[in-house]
Parts: sequence; structure tokens; C-alpha cells
Amino acid sequence: MAGLKKTPKKKEGSKTSPVLIFFVVFFFLLSVGLGVTAYYGYDGQKQLRDDKKKADDAAKAARQGDEWAQFVALNARAAIGDSLEASESATLSEGNKGFLVDKSKFQSEPKKASIEKFIEKNKEILGWNAADNRYSSTYESRINELRRELNIQLGYVSTAKAETKAAADQLKDQEKNDTNIVRGIQDTIQKNNSNILSQIAQKTKEYEDLQAKFIELQKAKDEVETDFDKAKGDFRRELTARDKKYNEAFAAKEPFAPVSKAMASEYHPLILDISKGKPLWDNPLGKITRVNLGERTVNINLGDKNGVKPGLTFMIFGAGPDGRADKALKGAIEVIRVYNDNTSLARITAMYDANGKEINLADPALNTPSNQANNPFKEGDLLFNLVWGAHVVVAGNINLAEATSDNPAEQLRTLNDFLQVLRKEGVIVDAYLDPTDGKLKGALTHRTRFLIRGEEFSEGKKTAAKDAEPAELSDRMKQIQETATSLKKEIAERGGLVISAQNYIAIVGYRPSQGANGDTRIGFQPQLPYSGSGLTALTGARNPVPAEVENAP
Repeated sequence: MAGLKKTPKKKEGSKTSPVLIFFVVFFFLLSVGLGVTAYYGYDGQKQLRDDKKKADDAAKAARQGDEWAQFVALNARAAIGDSLEASESATLSEGNKGFLVDKSKFQSEPKKASIEKFIEKNKEILGWNAADNRYSSTYESRINELRRELNIQLGYVSTAKAETKAAADQLKDQEKNDTNIVRGIQDTIQKNNSNILSQIAQKTKEYEDLQAKFIELQKAKDEVETDFDKAKGDFRRELTARDKKYNEAFAAKEPFAPVSKAMASEYHPLILDISKGKPLWDNPLGKITRVNLGERTVNINLGDKNGVKPGLTFMIFGAGPDGRADKALKGAIEVIRVYNDNTSLARITAMYDANGKEINLADPALNTPSNQANNPFKEGDLLFNLVWGAHVVVAGNINLAEATSDNPAEQLRTLNDFLQVLRKEGVIVDAYLDPTDGKLKGALTHRTRFLIRGEEFSEGKKTAAKDAEPAELSDRMKQIQETATSLKKEIAERGGLVISAQNYIAIVGYRPSQGANGDTRIGFQPQLPYSGSGLTALTGARNPVPAEVENAP
């Protein structure tokens, strides 16, 4: 055992191995190097990304610049008229839509405003097709059009030059002839100069004498016209007084005397002067300027300036030598169209022959020479309408179709139809009696001239015993009679006229719409009054004239 060799023990405090230290140091340095490398490598990547972004932005800007330049160039080429390929046309249309309509393209371009003005100016000159977002034409086509027009104008100029030269040559020849004529005239004047001067002096003296005589005649004419106006005023006042006296006496009668169909066929308007058979009013409103019997139309010299409206009617008389109505009534017309201030077209609604008989306008024989020569319409015939612009009050059961009703609602409807006819005639309806309640709608004024009356209102047919007492009137009928009586009294006090509805529309020339047979005659036959006939010859059958009025001076 003594021989065995013992392992020596490690001494405490011995040094670390150099290899271990080397590896530790190496690992540390490696870690630091890798960290530094990784740091700088990452920083390089960011720089690369920034550089790439800048490059992309630059490329995008370059593309946009190219697109903008292409857009401007295509617009210019399209305006000039250069032929574009299909792809270029599509690009231009899309670009115009984005730039002008959607505002989605080229909005940040520095020259945006100037290009917009450029395009707008082109649109103004060339036109614009909104469907395709393109110009409607091109400068090339416009230039070609202008060239064609220029060539046409040059042709006109050339023709005008040739005509001018020909006219100049003709004028030169004429001047030679005129010179010879003037020389001949001068020679004649010189030879007869003393004779001519003597004749001039003589004519001058005659003219001065005639002028003095004309002044004397004019003065005498003025005096005669003054006397005539005074006499006319006296006559008007006398006539008004007579009418007032008659109406006062007439107002004492029943509120409304029924007008039968037989009486309606005999009425004659208050339009004839007993002495001459002419319209009672003084002056015509206008005259006929053109007649077309084939189409049954005439032109008149009244229009917008006079307040003429379609539906207005006139009665027609021939013109006498004094410019007033002459002889019998010729017919009636209705305005259907107003052309201008002084011209209107009217249709012929009634014609009368020389015997005062109404002619059937639907008769084909009307166009024969023999009929056309029988009291025909002529240029210069006079227009009359007694009530144009007149103020009226209306009362009574009125139906132009001559079929009155007992139903208040129907009575009101036909009354409104009649009021519409009056308004078409230019008549101002101041008031009317409402058949539904018997009250007056509106009010009379100082200008109300006529009370237009219809037939008497009734309660309707009622059966009763033979000896039974009359049924008591309803409140509506009592109110109607009370209002009617009051109206007649008031219109008489105002000096107005009471006239039936049928007579009233006849004196203005109104005719109903054409029937199935085309005959619009209403049975009115004008005639001159005869000695001793009194007013009934003028107005047709009506209530007897009171004795105190008939015998009035």
C-alpha cells in the first residue's frame, strides 16, 4: 500500500482556464457585433422604404402629369378636328367626365382654371354633346362652313357687282336722255316764262280767295255743329225723360209678365229710329274691312286696343253718306279671333235679305251670285253693339233655349249660362236675382242702365180643386216677388230701361250655337215702323203702354 501513488489534491485558489476566458470574450464580442450589425441593417431598410415611397410618388406624379398632358392635348386635337383613335376618344370622354362632371380628376393641377376656361370657350363656340362628353363640332368643320358661306357671299358680291355695273351703264344712258329732256324743258320754260309767271300770279289770287271762303265755311260749319250738338243734347234729355216716365208707369205693373214663345218670335230690339230706321245709338263702334262669304267670315278694324275678346258680337248695318247706319239690318257677327291691336276675325252668325227676312246660313244656295247680291255684307259696313260695356241687373227665369224650369237649382244654372253670355259681350253685371233664395246678389250702381228680365218664376204644376183657393206662395216666391218689385221701382227711378232677355241678346247680335241642321235663325225680323205703330213696332209685343205715357207730349 506504501507503494501506491496517491493523487495529489487540487490546491485551493488556483486560476480559471484561459480557454474558457477566450470563449467568453469571443461570445461577448460576437453578440455585440451582431447587435450592431442588426441595428444598422434595420436602419438601412427604413431608408430603402422611404426612398421607394419617394420613387413611387414621383412615378405617380409623372403618370398624372402624362395623363394631364394627354388630356389637354386630346382636348385641343378634338377641338381642332384632328382624327382620334377609338382608345383616344374613350380616354378623352372619360377625362372630360372626371374633370368637368364628377370633379374626380386633375383637380390639383396648377393650370386647372386656365384649361377649364379653354374648354368652356370651346363649348361656347363648338357646342357640347353632354351624352358623350365631347364637343358637338370642330374648328375645322366650322372653318369649312365659314368658307362655304364666304364663297356664297362672294358669289352674291360678284352678282351684285355685275348688276351694279349694268345699272351704272343704264343710269349713264338715262342721264344722257334726261339731259336732253331737261334742255328741251328749259328751252320751253324760257320761251313761255312770262306766260307761266302770269298764270302763277292768277292761281295764287284764286287760292287766296278760296282759302278765305274756306275759313268762312269752316266757321259756319262749326256754328252748325254747335247748334246740332245742342239740339242732340236736348233730344237726348227729352228722350231720357220720356223713358223715365214710361218706366215709372211700367213699374206699377206686375213684377214680370210672362214672355211666351210666340211673343219671343216677334220681338224687335230697341235699336231703330222712327224717322230713318237706323240704330238709336249715335256712332258706330267700327267697320268691316274684309268679307269672305264662302267661309262666312269677316275682318273688322277692332282688336286688343279696343278690348275686343272672342265671343263679342255686333249687329251690321250699311254705311250711309253721312257715315251713320243706313237702311235695314244686314246681319250679325261674332268675334272668334283677335289678331292684333286693330284687327279681329269674326264669323257671320246671321244675315238678312233686303226685305228683312233672315237667311238660313246652312243653305248652299247662299253662295250663288243672285243671293250674294241680295243685301250682302260689304267692306265698310258698320258695327253696332248697344250694350258693350253697359252695366245691367238681371232678374227672372231665363233660359236661352226657351225651356224654363221650375227647379231652383236648374234656374240658377241657366241664369249663370246667361250671365256668361253677357260677360262675353263685354257687359258688366252689377247684380242679379238669385232664384234659389229670391235675394239680390250684388247692388245697383249709378251706372246701371238696364234691367234684363226673364219669365215669371213659378212653384211648379200643382193640381187643385176647381173652386179651391190659390195655394199660398212659398217664402222663396214671396222674396222673389218683393225683390223684383223693388228692382223695377229702383230702375225706373234711375231712368233705366226694362227689357226682356230675348230682346236684349237680339240687339247685340247674339245667336245660339249651330244646331244639327246648321240653322241658327231665331225668328227675329227687323222692319221699319209705320205711321201710328208706336213703340210696339220697334220692340214687338209686350204689356200695353199706360195711357198717361202714350198720351205724353
